[in-house]
Amino acid sequence: MKVSRILWVVYMAAIAIVSFTSVVYAKPLMFMPFAEGEEWVCVQGNNSNYSHNGKLKYAYDFVKPNSWETFGQQVHSPISGTVVEKRDGAPDNELNDVKVEENHWGWGNTLLIRDDTTGRYVRLCHFKEGSIKVNDGFHVEMGQELGQVGNSGWSTGPHLHVHLQAEAASTATSIPFEFVEGPIEKDVIANSELNLYKRTSVIEESSNMSLSHELAYYKGWKSSSWKVSSDDEPNQITGQRRFYTKYKTKRPWYMWKFRMSKAGFFVIYAKYKGTSQKDPKALYSLRSEPNSFTPKYLYKSQQENTNDNWHALTFVYLWSGPTFYLKLYGKTKNKYLSADSIKFKRIW
Repeated sequence: MKVSRILWVVYMAAIAIVSFTSVVYAKPLMFMPFAEGEEWVCVQGNNSNYSHNGKLKYAYDFVKPNSWETFGQQVHSPISGTVVEKRDGAPDNELNDVKVEENHWGWGNTLLIRDDTTGRYVRLCHFKEGSIKVNDGFHVEMGQELGQVGNSGWSTGPHLHVHLQAEAASTATSIPFEFVEGPIEKDVIANSELNLYKRTSVIEESSNMSLSHELAYYKGWKSSSWKVSSDDEPNQITGQRRFYTKYKTKRPWYMWKFRMSKAGFFVIYAKYKGTSQKDPKALYSLRSEPNSFTPKYLYKSQQENTNDNWHALTFVYLWSGPTFYLKLYGKTKNKYLSADSIKFKRIW
């Protein structure tokens, strides 16, 4: 009896270990690799029947809305990191055999950049011949010009191919990620939100984090009654999974907890789509533990804009030691409240 009881305890402990060590995979977030405000179309997304399948399942191809404008457009680094592979010299405007060595096995003129904070690798392909401005070993900053869109490699027309991988090998398997700008798939037109030459960190939901972030720790959690927004909800917002709730009897809240990896001056933004049914007096509070500054109380009307925009909350100096809490409260009964992304833009 004692032996069986011991075995049962060991068995349950093993289950507990497996349960608590199983981590839900959080997708990294990447900015579109184009100048802020530019409009681009995804002509091939994930898991397509053409070429984004198998090892390249999680890849994207982009062109300008007027496709003839694509060739020669500037490509900007979506991350801060180190160039670990540069390939140039492949001719444009030729549908080359993927196996030809001079064609760099289909990538054409390509860059592979290792992200500073996560160690993952961003692959950018089909650059215009001779346009790449950086070399192996160069450190690039988020927003820095890398080269121009071309038609080199295995390419049926000028476009930029983008994917993320966990290893540096040219044959590495692509891994899932999402764009800060929102979910992008075939035929979706999106505007780049990449802040040129400014280190920008984004928290999406409670766990998805932008590459090249400056946060040492982050977590998010919420009070009850929050739901995932959908197209049939009155406060529907575009983008990733967004949370919403309605202030009925108990004041709802959503909180992000974080620490900075280094100190600096930051502008903090919140993203939400304004509607007439949203809270006109939503309250964001920022405090630290231990108390390194007086808590800041920031009222924002979530009715003020009908687009899915970033709204500046505050300009503040954040130390690298304390734990910070940014908490969103509902203040108006019978109005909806949206908890969306928050963004940190370093000023200096």
